[in-house]
Amino acid sequence: MSGGFELSSNLVGHENDVKGVVYVNNKTIGSVSRDCTLREWKKQEAGNWRGRVLYKSPRYLNSVGISRGLFVCGGQDSKISVVSEASHPFSLNGHESNVCALDSKGDVMVSGSWDSSARVWVKDAPKYTLDGHSAAVWDAKVVDAERMRFLTAGADKKILLWDGNNVEKTFVGHEDVVRGLCLIDDKTFASCSNDGTVKIWGFDGSLRNTLHGHTNFVYQVADLGSGEIISVGEGGEVRIWNLKGCVQAISLPAVSVWCVGVDQSGSGDFAVAGSDYIIRIFSREQSRWASQEERDQLAESVASKVNTADIDESQIKDRSILNQPPQKEGQVVMVRNESGTIEAHQSSGGQWIRVGEVVSSKEAAAKNSSKKELDGKEYDYVFQVNIEDGKPELPLPYNSDENPYDSARRFLEKNELPMSYLDEVAQFITSNAVVKNTQKSYNPYADRATGPAQSQPTATATPTTLKVVPHREYVKLMQYQPDPIYKALVDKNAKQSTSALTEDQLQTIRQGLNNMDANAAQQLFSLTAKVALEWSPEDMLPILDIFRIAVGYHPQPQAAIAVQVIFSTLDPGAPKHALLATRALVNLFGSNEGRVIAGSKDVRENALEAVHKMSESAEGATSARNIAIASLMLNYSILAGTNVDTALTLIRSMAFITQNMKDSESRYRLLLAIGTLIANNRNDYIKQEAKELGITDWVKSLPVPDDRTSTLVDEVVSVV
Repeated sequence: MSGGFELSSNLVGHENDVKGVVYVNNKTIGSVSRDCTLREWKKQEAGNWRGRVLYKSPRYLNSVGISRGLFVCGGQDSKISVVSEASHPFSLNGHESNVCALDSKGDVMVSGSWDSSARVWVKDAPKYTLDGHSAAVWDAKVVDAERMRFLTAGADKKILLWDGNNVEKTFVGHEDVVRGLCLIDDKTFASCSNDGTVKIWGFDGSLRNTLHGHTNFVYQVADLGSGEIISVGEGGEVRIWNLKGCVQAISLPAVSVWCVGVDQSGSGDFAVAGSDYIIRIFSREQSRWASQEERDQLAESVASKVNTADIDESQIKDRSILNQPPQKEGQVVMVRNESGTIEAHQSSGGQWIRVGEVVSSKEAAAKNSSKKELDGKEYDYVFQVNIEDGKPELPLPYNSDENPYDSARRFLEKNELPMSYLDEVAQFITSNAVVKNTQKSYNPYADRATGPAQSQPTATATPTTLKVVPHREYVKLMQYQPDPIYKALVDKNAKQSTSALTEDQLQTIRQGLNNMDANAAQQLFSLTAKVALEWSPEDMLPILDIFRIAVGYHPQPQAAIAVQVIFSTLDPGAPKHALLATRALVNLFGSNEGRVIAGSKDVRENALEAVHKMSESAEGATSARNIAIASLMLNYSILAGTNVDTALTLIRSMAFITQNMKDSESRYRLLLAIGTLIANNRNDYIKQEAKELGITDWVKSLPVPDDRTSTLVDEVVSVV
């Protein structure tokens, strides 16, 4: 191994998080981003890089690769796009959710998806579907293209080795989601995980080593081709390892380093990118290093980071330790400088590098006027929260003038944590931050069906003249008649051959429909979810009806199953199926866990897209459909709270569907959703958006058939 890596180039152009980067050769790089673009970067004769948009997707892009000499990319639209300058991009279809991994060798490509499967493609034609994981497949690799051997890693904490479409071996050892894989040689591979570790495995099933050093989630790992590997993760961490330990630690100013790509054509350079939208290339070759000024700017950006944590004074070392050689690469120490400020220093390349200021919770409260930056936004506080023992800490941003529960909800949604933590996180904020408006410290998300009455918001949170908005109670669409549903089920079941329900299963469903509670809902949820994926669409309606009822009573619906059933049937071309699927989405809001599922960004965006298509379709344009759509928008408006970005997305969706709400009940519910959204976000930006989209005029033009509508219209007009 030669010297350490240094910054070579900054590639600036993406407008959102960069989620994937791949080298074509030492002069060409491809990247994809949440800005929905695939960009190609070319190295110029002068040594600088120039980028251009090669493809624009309608949805976020999350993975990129090279297959048969062409760029391929995947993302939220569930498609793999093959991009060529010589012709229009074409799509490989088959996945049912976000495509988050792509890898290829020769004519063979493998893809991984949140639909819990990996798919194998040969010359752009489908070959195998690899069904073995019980949750999202975060990464997939072609091990041997000729022998059709593959490796997949999943959110179920497992790594699977495949021979064709058969599981040859299962590797178990990570304690959390396995995020990334890389092949080292024909005998070993590496994996990385949300548990903060990198593991080295033998293909014989042996665990060769566990590499510790990351302090948070590890998102990707790659082979450097020099007997070393590189890993990237949360907290701006990049680490270079040999098979025994860390040989270089690099800190970046990005909160999340999502991806890494390595030049395999001989230079040994690598590119990393993440949440600050910048792709950074690093090299060991001094002739390719960036100017000293650029490298100093990067060091200053890292040094200016502020980390908030509870500090044990015994952990603070004497400053003289910085005059001593580090004990190991990546070691972090805290020292107090001459002014009394606590600094964090990390060993990198045998030297101590300042990687930021460390502020205790008490000091943070005293300095709350000094803003902290996270993901490009400024906050009064950015706490490091330990949600579960043994798991990496997560950044929790908070501003003193907002409701701690709103901040807690956003934090749980972003990190896909159970809403059962809501009170605990909100109380942590209240205990460690200055909450400027104590009247805002109620829980607006408490379940009225189970929570105490005093946990509900009072009029002190909004002007006392508002009595109807913002609405706080999630709605469900639960009305049903057991006998007609059961009779239809029995009739359809009689037509089935291999996937018919047994008599015992039918009786379980019958008893559950007549005595529905949480226990019955869990049984019916499992039974109907399985059948919904096996029966033909023309026989599925009674199954979907039972499923949407079960979802409303289920205390903890499984995310992958709920999403798969709902979105596989939410087809505007089949209006009866779409109606029941929409009702199931509405009913997800009936539990904390269900709200976590429905409120995730991917699910919300897919739901809004489906709502748009349903609204455009004249087929199935009934009051029942419109009420379901308006109810869904109302629930999303309540869940959005004071999140301005989500509020903008929702207000734009509402503008799209207002003219299709023809009956009084759907209009009332949509009006309630609009009022809730704007009342929770009382700023000129949201109001101006509502005005420009024509929502204000729509509200003022509504007919007023009764007193409740009259009151609601008056309140909404007053807030817009």
